[in-house]
Amino acid sequence: MVDGERSPGPEGAFPGDLSGPVEIAFEQRDNPQLLLLHFRTVLTDEMAEKYTRTSASATPQWIRGAFDYQTISDVHMMRYRVRFRTYRKRSDWQPFIDFLCAGLLPRSLGQVAHRQLAAGQLRRTFSVPEPFDSLTVIEGLAASLGHPLMAELFQIPGVAEIKGQGHALTIKRAALYGWEEIEARLPGALEPQEQAS
Repeated sequence: MVDGERSPGPEGAFPGDLSGPVEIAFEQRDNPQLLLLHFRTVLTDEMAEKYTRTSASATPQWIRGAFDYQTISDVHMMRYRVRFRTYRKRSDWQPFIDFLCAGLLPRSLGQVAHRQLAAGQLRRTFSVPEPFDSLTVIEGLAASLGHPLMAELFQIPGVAEIKGQGHALTIKRAALYGWEEIEARLPGALEPQEQAS
């Protein structure tokens, strides 16, 4: 995990420095202190970037603005999602969502389109001809560069995480991408395995 240190991408822009239009969806899970904001845009090439109120000036402007909402304690930016954490043990996230949608996101990112999370399983497993020597988990483009197949897979929009072990390779998709978008671009060497229901 990177703590407030960021490197520009190949075109000189920081991946987290977005410009509109962007497509998003909010998700609340069992932990009431966490709110997920999903994107269809790559946010970082790292596994994760952590930001706090005291993070360096490289923090993306729209994440710095989220700290204007006094209950936000930290923000984790991953490949296709952002996780907000609040100080409060129990939180009603709707005022913060309204704060983001009414001003911060449109002002910082331009046009914002709200989407539904794609239905179905987030992970699918495929067979690969060349086995992995050991369990390998890659969650960002930067970490995949020593693994040619994984680096190729991370060029496919919607691929969020890859795990390889033996002859099995498991892909986790981003929540706003459907499998039909990803599987159409997979290399022919990958053979789908029977998926658990």
